[in-house]
Amino acid sequence: MKTLIIIALLLSIFSCNLKQSSRLRFSEKCDIKIPKDVIVTKDEYQNMLQDYVINYEIALTDSAMNQIVNSIKNSKYYNSRINTASNVSTDTSTKIKDKKANWVQSKSGYLLSYQHDNISCYAFIDTIQMTGKFKLSSD
Repeated sequence: MKTLIIIALLLSIFSCNLKQSSRLRFSEKCDIKIPKDVIVTKDEYQNMLQDYVINYEIALTDSAMNQIVNSIKNSKYYNSRINTASNVSTDTSTKIKDKKANWVQSKSGYLLSYQHDNISCYAFIDTIQMTGKFKLSSD
């Protein structure tokens, strides 16, 4: 009987979705704080054996937008001297622990894109449409 209870308990633990939440994952990867009060419009995880893609899209309130923009400006990857009109390359990217990345300001928001080892990360905060799009992939 005890064995059956232990097996049932283990099965219930492992059947739960134990992956890190997308909000926390992208907060960490993009070095920003994504507020808890965003409206998640897409949270998609595609597993392809050793490869994966995570798409995460959010709608932002005025308050959440202000929090994200302030967080971007305080990010270790933010460089106010460059924007999408500049020639952004890996030479102008901020290098932190072998990862080169920059939050870049554009006419419609902020963009982050980098590749480190076999991980690609993309984030776009659209300050006009009040949305955020994030993509993380491994190949």
